[in-house]
Amino acid sequence: MIAIQTAFATLPTDPDASNGDIVSGKPFATQPILEARDANGNVDVDLAGSAVISIESGGASLAGTTTQPWSNGRATFDNLAVSHPTDGTPFTLQASANELAVAITAPLTSDVVASQLVYVQEIGHNSVPNGDILSGVAFQTQPIVEAQDASGALDLHFQDPIALSANTGTLSGTAAFQAQAGRATFTDLAYIATADQELFQLWATNQPTGNGDELPPKASAARTADIVATQIAFATLPTDPDASNGDIVSGK
Repeated sequence: MIAIQTAFATLPTDPDASNGDIVSGKPFATQPILEARDANGNVDVDLAGSAVISIESGGASLAGTTTQPWSNGRATFDNLAVSHPTDGTPFTLQASANELAVAITAPLTSDVVASQLVYVQEIGHNSVPNGDILSGVAFQTQPIVEAQDASGALDLHFQDPIALSANTGTLSGTAAFQAQAGRATFTDLAYIATADQELFQLWATNQPTGNGDELPPKASAARTADIVATQIAFATLPTDPDASNGDIVSGK
């Protein structure tokens, strides 16, 4: 028998791709296997040369060893991975070899699976004279935290709660939000310092009640809290222990 076409005997898959066929940026758990077939679908075990896999459509990028030799009519790939910056994007693969007819897969879906929390917007105030934020005042720029994969792609299926806390001082406002399409946007947070010029960080924590994998906590950039006086207060009141019938001794 003489082969006239390439065919995908095994398609790439990954059980961790709960919202697609493969995990973006991760080597396929099941790698593709090609066969050289004749018109009746029989395998030509004598074919020499190599087979090549490439992206046919979808704008994804393919990494790994894309060329493998034929062995007994099969070409087995072992380290291929597909990446796409947009979660849930369909793509197709193409297999070609010498003069054989190419094979194109049905559309496969690339699933971005978050592995980290990322601050895409840090906290801040405008024109703070002696620091980054004003103690006790809601941040003018509120934090935004995203669930991303290692390449920075947003996991649109991530909907876990994300909570913020401070490593010192007190964080006031709504400190936990349910992520929507991979993003948690906070709206009314403020930091109350224990001392002027206090250095602090926020910590984002993935709460375990959602549908995604639990991600490691993430610290924000360090910020300095500026306490700005708005009032005069008596830190110490006058007293006299000799004033047995009052607070102070008159004339003394």
